[in-house]
Amino acid sequence: MQPEQDVRLDGTDTGIEKMATQVGGANSDEASPCFPISEVELVGEEAAKFRFALNHALCQTHFVSGKCLHAGDINQIMSLAQNALIGRGYTTTRILAAPQDLNSGKLQLTLMPGYLRSIRIDRSNDDQTHAGRIAAFQNKFPTRSNDLLNLRDLEQGLENLKCLPTAEADLQIVPVEREPNQSDVVVQWR
Repeated sequence: MQPEQDVRLDGTDTGIEKMATQVGGANSDEASPCFPISEVELVGEEAAKFRFALNHALCQTHFVSGKCLHAGDINQIMSLAQNALIGRGYTTTRILAAPQDLNSGKLQLTLMPGYLRSIRIDRSNDDQTHAGRIAAFQNKFPTRSNDLLNLRDLEQGLENLKCLPTAEADLQIVPVEREPNQSDVVVQWR
């Protein structure tokens, strides 16, 4: 599988960039104000399932209630939480921060789960690759449409396909246009 470049869809905004701009234009601790934060909360669809990522980030940054956070600290929490998601295979799930009033002492991070819309077979070279035979083996993937997209499940499916004689296949995760948080997986038979 080829690594894909991380892309931000038009219209999405973490809010932290705006906050950094509003507070002095930099993410450095010296250039941005400090907000005493008593609570960091993860909200959004499926947030409870992914609480582990926020807990990991808060532990790594030694967060305690009342800790004064700068924009750079918030970015670090988000980055560590995102890396925890990726580490467990949730490569299309994102953690974002919407614009908010941090004077309340509460930081709210939003989870945007990434879902699998479909698994498609690239049939562009059917005559050379016999890609048509792979269609019968789509059940080899331990994931279905509308499941959370997990790279580990896709890798397992790819390994299952490679158990077939003369089978060589690659996967590509493709964002679905006009459907945020949805991805298609394209299987290319070689």
